[in-house]
Amino acid sequence: MTEVRLRREIRDGVFERRSTPAAARGVLLYVHGLGESGLCFEPLLEHPELAGWEQIAPDLPGYGKSDWPRAPLTLAEQAEFLWRRYPPRSGRPAVLLGHSMGGVVGQYLCESRPAEFQGFVNVEGNLSEADCTFSSRAAVLDADEFVAEGFGRLAEQVYHDGVEDPPQRGYYASLRFCDPRAFHANSRELVEASRTGDLARRFSRLPGDKLYVAGTRDRDANAAPLELLASAGVLEAWADCGHWPFLDQPERFAGRLAQFLTGKWHGHPCP
Repeated sequence: MTEVRLRREIRDGVFERRSTPAAARGVLLYVHGLGESGLCFEPLLEHPELAGWEQIAPDLPGYGKSDWPRAPLTLAEQAEFLWRRYPPRSGRPAVLLGHSMGGVVGQYLCESRPAEFQGFVNVEGNLSEADCTFSSRAAVLDADEFVAEGFGRLAEQVYHDGVEDPPQRGYYASLRFCDPRAFHANSRELVEASRTGDLARRFSRLPGDKLYVAGTRDRDANAAPLELLASAGVLEAWADCGHWPFLDQPERFAGRLAQFLTGKWHGHPCP
């Protein structure tokens, strides 16, 4: 079995987690959510079922341990940042996995570079305004009010919710490193994008293999966007999971992701 070695380093102001086997079958790039960091993906980067892939989980600019830009990057700019820093290499399949806000950033990246990524796994990415659990709390405040008071209140709520919801404990840790202005700016973008109601349709029309994983424990499994994805054959609804399926059910998720990736190195469609 391929040995898994996780490295953590800062390069050019960007904090990265990498798992690089001697002979990688391809590249799996993780994109974290609003207020999050690559910390949430560490169980996947160290999982033996995924050890054959080079895996990269950066902290986006303004998040985690990466530098804070002078002005927060927009979601489209975050997508462009990922493209410039991690362009797919010729002859090696490249797959994106985006969680929550990272699902939207990943979708923007796949839309702008439709031929470059052979697969996209969208985990709980925003589809409608009902998905704006944290971003809606920030978006209703102006930037200065959120920085002065709103961000602290939100972090405190996440801390208390983490008593009964383990994934939120890790989320709280990442929040403490996040630039509040980036959180606020990206929250307003997420709410605006989610209100359009077309994110699910756009996802279903992306080229390449794609999969949307929804944790339906805390959401309506019959919501219109999920029904659209189900009818397109790209939805998996996990009733025993919340917003972080890969943390709620890590073994199951790693196995399903490995199954998805199988098609990438054997050259046939993913199951």
